[in-house]
Amino acid sequence: MHRRRRFRGSPVTSLAARTAPRFRDALAHAGIGFDDAQRHAIDRLSGPTDCGYYLHGTTGRGKTALATLYFDAIPTQHKTRVHFHDFLAGVQSHIAHSGRSHSEAIRSVIGPTDAVFFDEFHVHDVADAIYLTEMLGNLCNGRTLVIATSNYSPADLMPNPLFHSRFAPAITIITGSMTVVDIAGGPDYRTLAGPPERGFGSGSWICGPPENTGTPATPVPLCAGGIKLMALRVTGRAAHLTFAELCERPVGSHQYLWLADSFESITITGVPDLASAERDPLMRLANLVDILHDRNIRLDVHSAGPPGRILDAPAPPPDVARTLSRLGSLRTPTPGAGRTRAAPGAGGGTT
Repeated sequence: MHRRRRFRGSPVTSLAARTAPRFRDALAHAGIGFDDAQRHAIDRLSGPTDCGYYLHGTTGRGKTALATLYFDAIPTQHKTRVHFHDFLAGVQSHIAHSGRSHSEAIRSVIGPTDAVFFDEFHVHDVADAIYLTEMLGNLCNGRTLVIATSNYSPADLMPNPLFHSRFAPAITIITGSMTVVDIAGGPDYRTLAGPPERGFGSGSWICGPPENTGTPATPVPLCAGGIKLMALRVTGRAAHLTFAELCERPVGSHQYLWLADSFESITITGVPDLASAERDPLMRLANLVDILHDRNIRLDVHSAGPPGRILDAPAPPPDVARTLSRLGSLRTPTPGAGRTRAAPGAGGGTT
């Protein structure tokens, strides 16, 4: 058994105690109905903590919504919210361009803060595991309130058995210092919500022949995070690019974040049947979906098959359930029946 770190009377315990009634008040004014698992999570988030809260569960369970309400209720102006893709990209950029140490790069990205919120906490890369272990060791000190959401329980982080032991010290920090909150055991609310008029979920996943774009246009070069991407066309704040350009080339989070910051709508054409796609392009597609969803950028996809075919790929992405849940919020045009939602994970058809 590991020994739990105690910071009684610390700034974190005081800040959490002052946040709890404000959080409860925000929940009451939100007018949202909660299921049993969510109410249990709310009770845990309202209780004392030594370092912060690690909220985990399956996709669409309201983790980010609850954590956001909690974060907004924290009574300090010195707080930082960082999506995990942004955090990792920022740390890597600081190290590569300034030669700073891991600790200095982490401090530069997070900045001086009383509270920090990490959304979509995960780790699959051994290099990222090193950054995150050092980060957690620095933050879980009784002075910074940490909130994290994840699809993974602490024990399931860094699932690759070849490298899992490299992240064991970080898991010990999470379970020994943070209050772990399980919000599993309920429906994926993303599949139950009505389609939004704007943003990510207003887009569509279109199955069938390649998009008919009429007269071929001259490709438009985009300088995306240091890499040139060739767009089929750019119209105002909307960009059309091919799957080959976005996912089959060595493109990463820096480029996808640049696209999300530069455009309000992204269309991907020429997407193959995902069952036939290789591991790296699928991981890049999942990464792109995560970033566009987080930034609420409209996504339209023209593909040879439905999103659920990704499950039949030789090597689906590690977080394929989250990817499918998000793609399930896209609408699918059905001939003669208007537009309907895709069933997440379905091999075909609509609901």
